[in-house]
Amino acid sequence: MKVNTLGFLIIIQFVVVKISKGQCLSNGTCVCHCVNCNKTCTECSPGWGGSVRNKCQRTNTLYQADVEENTHSKILDDDLRTSVTDSSQLPFVRIQLKNATQIDEVDVTLFLRRNTKCTFYVKEREYVREPAVTCDTLLHTEEDIERTIKMKCSEPLTGKYLEIVSEGNPTLQVFEIQRLGTFGRNCSNICPSGCNKECDKTSGDCVCQKGLYGESCGETCSSFCDENGCNSSTGDCFGCKNGHFGDQCEKNCSIGCQDQCHKTSGYCSCKRGFYSENCSMECPSNCLNRYCNQTTGSCLSCVDGYYGKYCNDECLGNCNESCDKTTGLCAKCPRNMYGRFCNLTCPLNCKGDTCDRDDGDCKECKAGYRGNKCNGQCPRHCNLCKQTEFICVSCKQGYYGLTCSEECPISCGGNKSCEIKSGYCHTCSTGYYGNKCKQKCSDFCDLQRQCNRDTGHCEQCIASKYGPFCTEVCSENCLELTCFKNQTCSFGCKDGWFGKECYQQCSAAIRSCTHCVQRRDTGKIECLKCGDQWFMNGSKCYKCPENCSSCESNDMCTKCQKSYFYGERCQYQCNNACINNMCKMNGDCLNGCSNGKYGSECDQNCPKGCKLCFNSSKCLECDDGYYGAICQGLPLVPLDSAAGKVVSHSGLSSSIRFDIEGGHFRFRFH
Repeated sequence: MKVNTLGFLIIIQFVVVKISKGQCLSNGTCVCHCVNCNKTCTECSPGWGGSVRNKCQRTNTLYQADVEENTHSKILDDDLRTSVTDSSQLPFVRIQLKNATQIDEVDVTLFLRRNTKCTFYVKEREYVREPAVTCDTLLHTEEDIERTIKMKCSEPLTGKYLEIVSEGNPTLQVFEIQRLGTFGRNCSNICPSGCNKECDKTSGDCVCQKGLYGESCGETCSSFCDENGCNSSTGDCFGCKNGHFGDQCEKNCSIGCQDQCHKTSGYCSCKRGFYSENCSMECPSNCLNRYCNQTTGSCLSCVDGYYGKYCNDECLGNCNESCDKTTGLCAKCPRNMYGRFCNLTCPLNCKGDTCDRDDGDCKECKAGYRGNKCNGQCPRHCNLCKQTEFICVSCKQGYYGLTCSEECPISCGGNKSCEIKSGYCHTCSTGYYGNKCKQKCSDFCDLQRQCNRDTGHCEQCIASKYGPFCTEVCSENCLELTCFKNQTCSFGCKDGWFGKECYQQCSAAIRSCTHCVQRRDTGKIECLKCGDQWFMNGSKCYKCPENCSSCESNDMCTKCQKSYFYGERCQYQCNNACINNMCKMNGDCLNGCSNGKYGSECDQNCPKGCKLCFNSSKCLECDDGYYGAICQGLPLVPLDSAAGKVVSHSGLSSSIRFDIEGGHFRFRFH
């Protein structure tokens, strides 16, 4: 498979420490790790990389740890031109180191396909794949690409087998697994694990990773250092987490600090309720909302009932709420109290139990009282009077006047209430109108609605009346004999009439029309129903065929006159054998057949001897002298005339002689 050299390199990082700056000497000469050190460096030796100008100073420490017979050395040689490929069912690449090695992170260069999952294992047993030996996992969801990715173990793992397993990818191609960062004469020693990817070539001293310090970066920064860590040499924190200060943030900020305190001094801005430079002092308990001066601790305001610089003195007198912070005098007296110290009681009849703080005068009196101290009574029928005059402001129900001494008119409604000055009624009793409700409404007003108080016009008329005073008569053609004041019928017209006032007759507008309407938009009159023996076509009425009582069209009667006719146009006369000559629309007799006839139209003759029959084989009643189911028996002869006689019948082969002997009827065949 040809690798796309234009693609990005994906480095899976496991335990990687990058290039050491200290692999060159101070005079600028470097240890050569080129293929040919006698000439200009053009290619690095296996396991070495970096700039050929500096003679390949970067080393992959895993290359030195690889076993000699390992066929996968080409993925440890720091040469991206070589690779290892596997196309098995679950592709993997595994390398075996000479000895168990602790791995924190590595850089892995490989070709990734879309929706591929790669898992990196560090293990002691060659064939084990379980979470305990899993260093890191990569899920690639982007386009196919060659890339170098850093894979980092959540915690260091130790093992001599390093393995990459690919899922969702039919082919796994790995170019390089790198663990960088060395020191020593031949750069064969690994920098301390705490180094931040570089260390001194000779001593191994390093710039520590964040969170570590000391000669070999073996010391851990204080847990109270912030995210910037600490000085690699001294361990002093560059900054502290909230709530701490000091060189190594070993001291706690005061509980009263609003935000982070100063790293060196511990000074801070205070929360509510604290003061001093480091906010360690609590504000006096009687400070309003526990606010006080951050420097002096003096209260800005006091809670109710206290005054003074630190609000430790009780207010002077019976204060309802707060008092003056300096003098201690009440800002406001409690209800029903007055005076400098709020120790005097307001007069009994002050409304709301409130009075002037200085002299005790009521601001307003309770109903029925007047005067500065509300110790005088209002006129007899007053609800409320002016505080300083003998004049009523409102009267009791049924009275009016300056002193509420006049009675309201008897016909005032609303519990007989009226205006205090004029005596005019607020409303009238049912059936009256006028300022003082002395005039009676029209007898034709609907008393449930009364009449207008000012004009006497009826709010609504009784049935059949209209007009301002309901004295005019509605058209007798109005439905329910009800109309509006302008004479327009309230519920429309009776059948046969139209117009707003229902004075126009339908049959005058459309011949033989018995129910019509007039369209509001066009004014056109439309017939809804025609009279008897007429039918409607469009909006006009036409005469039904002769003998029709009612019809749908000129060719379809729905009922014939007196049921004497039948047929679609009543053109046929009922059979005269029908009882009363009456039949249905299809010609069937309506009330049955006359004697001697049967059939739906009574056009069939009953058998001979039948007076009344159901059909040709069943008689319901026989003529005189006949009997039997079809009235075919011998004629009946009276006994007194049959004695001694011979009777013949056409249906018999012999004759019969009748005798009466001793009261018995005998017959003989001859």
